[in-house]
Amino acid sequence: MRRSIRTFSMVLGSAAVAAGAALLFAPQSGERTRRHIRLKAESVAKDLCEDMNAQAHELYSRGSGNVRRLWRQVRKTGPIAA
Repeated sequence: MRRSIRTFSMVLGSAAVAAGAALLFAPQSGERTRRHIRLKAESVAKDLCEDMNAQAHELYSRGSGNVRRLWRQVRKTGPIAA
């Protein structure tokens, strides 16, 4: 989880730096620059979404595997005597 937060922070920070640099050094019109920034932000957001989806799927898979393993152990031990 910490890795994904760090990755998100790095991506967000990099995007902000890139956007700032693009605004400062852009030889094109403001409209073109805004379009470029929008497209870049959409691309970063899509990549981030795909990354988070893959991590969520991995966590779900691990969790369901652990539940199945624990359920087998519970069935093996039988009922608990009171």
